[in-house]
This record gives sequence, C-alpha cells and structure tokens, in this order.
Amino acid sequence: MAKRGELFSLRSQSARRTYFFNVKENRTGTLFLNVVESKKRSTSASSKASFEEFERRSVMVFEDDLPAFMEALQEAVSFVQRRGRPSRARPSRARAQRETQSPSGPKKVRVRAKPKPKE
Repeated sequence: MAKRGELFSLRSQSARRTYFFNVKENRTGTLFLNVVESKKRSTSASSKASFEEFERRSVMVFEDDLPAFMEALQEAVSFVQRRGRPSRARPSRARAQRETQSPSGPKKVRVRAKPKPKE
C-alpha cells in the first residue's frame, strides 16, 4: 500500500486536471471512496522566482452511501450525455452560472468526459 489504508488507486488524466479514485479503509475497517481532483496552477512569488502549485479538492463517499451516490452520478452523467453540445465553445459566464445554480437545491456540477481518440 502506498499510503496508510489505501487498498486501490486509479488515476484519470486530462489536459488540465487529474482525478484520483482511491479506495481506503479507516481505522475501524470501514471502506470509503476518496475522489480527488488535482489541477496545476503556476504562481509567481516574485518577479524572479516562479513555482508550481496544485489545487486539490476531495470528496469522500463511505461504503454505505455508495449505491445512492452511484445512482445519482449515473443520472447526472446520462443527462450530460443526452444533452450534448454540437459545439465545444464555452457558454457565456452568465449562462454557465444559470446552468450550475439551483435555487431549491445543491449546486449542479457539469462533468466533461475525455474525448475519445480518433481511429
């Protein structure tokens, strides 16, 4: 195991982001899925020095919650796939905000699939 409690790890990389899917076990033996998004961000500390930073966001889904989580995730992915866009152009900022905000519930997040390689 690379890290304490890590049983399985898978990485998915795109041009701008890397996603890690880690199955871990806590001290009590409970399994959970840890999904991490990592995004590189170049920052300049001074005019002479620059360094790379990574923004990381993490979501933990415990074993008991996985069926409901997967059902909701599949429904969201199906929606994105059905909707599809003829153009890869980005929507305006106002339109993107309207699409991601819901007045009555949690924030909706758009998922972008990695394009399939041309054969």
